[in-house]
Amino acid sequence: MMRNILYFLSAVLMAGCAGGGYKNSLQEERLNGKVKSIRQLGFDFAEENGQIVLLDTLATDNFLVLFDENGNETERIFFANNGDTIGIYRSEYNEKGWRVAQTGVDLEGNVMENSTFAYNNKGQQTERIYGNASQVVQYTNTYDKSGNLTEIAIATQTGKPLYVISFTYENNLVVGDRVVFFDFGSANETMFKNDSQGRETEAITTYLTANSMIEGQETRRFVYEDDAQGNWLRKKVFIDGQPEKLFQRVITYY
Repeated sequence: MMRNILYFLSAVLMAGCAGGGYKNSLQEERLNGKVKSIRQLGFDFAEENGQIVLLDTLATDNFLVLFDENGNETERIFFANNGDTIGIYRSEYNEKGWRVAQTGVDLEGNVMENSTFAYNNKGQQTERIYGNASQVVQYTNTYDKSGNLTEIAIATQTGKPLYVISFTYENNLVVGDRVVFFDFGSANETMFKNDSQGRETEAITTYLTANSMIEGQETRRFVYEDDAQGNWLRKKVFIDGQPEKLFQRVITYY
């Protein structure tokens, strides 16, 4: 479970890593065209006789995202497996169009999670403060001279380091990351292969103990089916050659 969470975290963070200034939501998600909404469902899945068999729905991947005409995410609505809405995340932007806050509320309007974002004068995100009912966590970003995100340091509200993620690049694409956990001294290292759109097609993760001994290794492979705009509508994830997860999207455009 921990391995899956950490892999998901590094994959999400890497989406907006490569150089430049502020990126709107569509650019961060590598979406083409003027996307209006995305309805996504995720499943565990199997393949039998060449046919896809959908299994359990993934609770964290049952959502609808709405974008404005400037390419900024306005709302992200999460659903239970029965289709009921369980939470809505709304984003706020400053006069430059940069996202400065995101708040998640339940159906009664109670705040579940909140994030605030800070930027440098180039529009690069330098800090994110995330909080929920049990913790407050600070993310601090470091960039190289080309504007590529090279490191994310994650710490508690009191400044205690939790872990750090560092990135390596080739041709402005992330080809590797390393996650170090300060409480345990262990680390994960992942090497990526990308397609022409910069999407990962393979990720090999090595799990290291505190004394740098290899504890295990996993290879994930990603297969995409795109629409006419080049945005994926179906993504299959295989782990060590076996079906793991399948994501399906319905995309609407302005």
